[in-house]
Parts: sequence; structure tokens; C-alpha cells
Amino acid sequence: MQLSMTCTQRLTLQQRAALTLEVMSFISETIITPCGDCPECGYVMDEDEICAGWRDDPLDFTTLCPECKHRFIAHLHTENQRTGELDSFEYLCLDQLFWRLRSLADRKERELLGKVFLHKNDLCALFNMIRHFGTYERGRAVYSTWLESRA
Repeated sequence: MQLSMTCTQRLTLQQRAALTLEVMSFISETIITPCGDCPECGYVMDEDEICAGWRDDPLDFTTLCPECKHRFIAHLHTENQRTGELDSFEYLCLDQLFWRLRSLADRKERELLGKVFLHKNDLCALFNMIRHFGTYERGRAVYSTWLESRA
């Protein structure tokens, strides 16, 4: 989905509301499915196994196959039910997700990142927030608490 405005243009409240509704519609029409198929042995990991295999290392994006102990990157597959658009993103642990959000916010000189901004700039982070927390809003609240704990 293409957003019709660039970041440098000032948006009216009506335009912001329209963009927010457009993104919310896109999100609600998108199915997010974790994929942890081990490329070494073919074992299909469930989401709990994927999460259990992560390391507490913001630079290590791999998970551990419980069958063959091979480390690999799990993914989130997305499918938009209206457009049929398919995509795949790295499935990030919470530490990686929060550090990614913080890095993006630092580059953009922002404290918090809205869903329209993330939709345009980092779909991986947006879909990971939704997968981990159920909604962007819950993820944003937890991220805010995480930021406060680091201040």
C-alpha cells in the first residue's frame, strides 16, 4: 500500500485521520503468521519454540531448532486479505524489536513512532509489534514503559 503524502509535507488533521484509517484498514486485513521451518532438518517449530530458541542478544536474530540444534532466522509471513499481497519479515525477539524502534526513533529525532510512520518506514517493526502484543497500541504502551526504564 502506498501512502500518498511524503514526510516533508504538512498534513491537515483530516489528511492525518484518513491516513490513519487507511493504515488501520491495511493492518486489520493482514494475517501475520510466524514461520520457523528449520532449513537443516525440516522440523516445523511452533511459535513457543521459536521464542524459546531466541538468545538475549539484540544482534543475534536466530532461533534454535529443538530437534537438530541448528540456528536460523525465523520469519513472519504476512498476507493482505484484500490485495493478496504476500511478504516476509524477520521475526524479532522483544529486545531486538525495541532496539530497532529506538534506533529508528533516534534517526528521525522522535520519541515514539506512530503506526502510519512505521507503515511507511519499517513494516518489519510494525508487524512484529502487532504479533507480540496483539495490537500496535499495546505494543506502543509496552515500548514506552521500556523507554522510560532506560532513561
